[in-house]
Amino acid sequence: MKGENKTKKQTVNDSVKLRHRVLELEASETEHQRSEERIRHLNLVLRAIQNVSKLIIKEKDRDRLIKGTCENLIETRGYYNAWIALLDESGILETAAEAGLGDEFQLMAQMLKRGELTICGRKTLEQPGVLVIDDPLSICADCPLASKYHGRAGMTVRLDYEGKLYGLLSVSVQSHIAEDKEEQSLFEELGSAVAFALHNLEVEEARRRAEEQVHALSLRVQEAHEIERKLVAQEIHDSIGSSLASIKYGLEEILEDMGERRAAEANLLEKTISMVQTTIEESRRISTNLRPAMLDDLGILATIDWLCGGFQEVYSGIRIKKEIHVQEDEVPEPLKIIIFRILQEVLNNIAKHSAADLVRLSLGKTGYNIKLCVEDNGQGFDLRQVLSDKSYTIGIGLASMKERTDLSGGVLNIQAKRGEGTSIVALWPLE
Repeated sequence: MKGENKTKKQTVNDSVKLRHRVLELEASETEHQRSEERIRHLNLVLRAIQNVSKLIIKEKDRDRLIKGTCENLIETRGYYNAWIALLDESGILETAAEAGLGDEFQLMAQMLKRGELTICGRKTLEQPGVLVIDDPLSICADCPLASKYHGRAGMTVRLDYEGKLYGLLSVSVQSHIAEDKEEQSLFEELGSAVAFALHNLEVEEARRRAEEQVHALSLRVQEAHEIERKLVAQEIHDSIGSSLASIKYGLEEILEDMGERRAAEANLLEKTISMVQTTIEESRRISTNLRPAMLDDLGILATIDWLCGGFQEVYSGIRIKKEIHVQEDEVPEPLKIIIFRILQEVLNNIAKHSAADLVRLSLGKTGYNIKLCVEDNGQGFDLRQVLSDKSYTIGIGLASMKERTDLSGGVLNIQAKRGEGTSIVALWPLE
């Protein structure tokens, strides 16, 4: 009997040990499965982070950046859903993006626009690092997205860089993975990378706006110069020119009255009249160079004809072959003075430096652009050398032409080579 009881006891003990062993094996298997699942998930997260890093490098638009980030985070199935909310200094929503949440996210966005943060949002802003909420469905009752987290945990992190808060990044993931410290560390690094990208975009936007402010200011300065030139030209023509003409007329009358009686005085008056005539012509030249009245009265096409005609009278050895393929009303009014100034500078450079005997000039409309092209068959020059040495007169002229073209919204292309002439093309898009 004793032996039988002992055998039964031994059998029970063996059964208990076997059961414990089975439980140990099952626990070990479960742990092994969880370990494999964790490794698999971390790899998916790493792949998602790599995709986000590539996006950060190439994307220059803020809204596309945050939308692309959310999509990449769920694309590899590293996370079930994701959202990003960018907030202003008072905590009001500026813009947001999501992936995997659908229409429910609009309710969240409306809350944030009213400045109403959810529990995860408030707590994340109050503490550093990653906030993990194990059961958002029961804890975050005020969140419109709580149902989307059913059976999963939520992880939220601040998007801040150098003390500036940009917003929040939140995802859903399996609860046991959310508690993993390595997982939280990777997610925090991801948040830092997105915040850094937002900072860079902000800096780039500030730089772009500053450039637009400088561009607009330079354009206004140039316009002010043209207005001043016009006023000075009018003053020279209307005031000085008229006065000189009156003086000349008066002197001529005196000279007629004197006749041959006083030859010495008459000779002096003739010289004086000649000097006055020269001064009149010089004042007209200065006035015309400042702002040709013909440009305002007759337009750019007539002014080009006049400019080319005057050029060939002075430089008879240089022939100009002119082609105009645009109507006066097709050239925007602000562009006319720009075209005149560029053409004036080009012809001046050709006369002084090119040793050319032929100039081809064309002004036309190509598609949605106004195109000015001036080519000569002269000796050309080393473009890089000229542009790098601003002491050269031609270099200053080329820089001035480029600045005028840039400020007026156009593009200037200069092609030059020693012994092969020069080609200058300016192109302005029509709005």
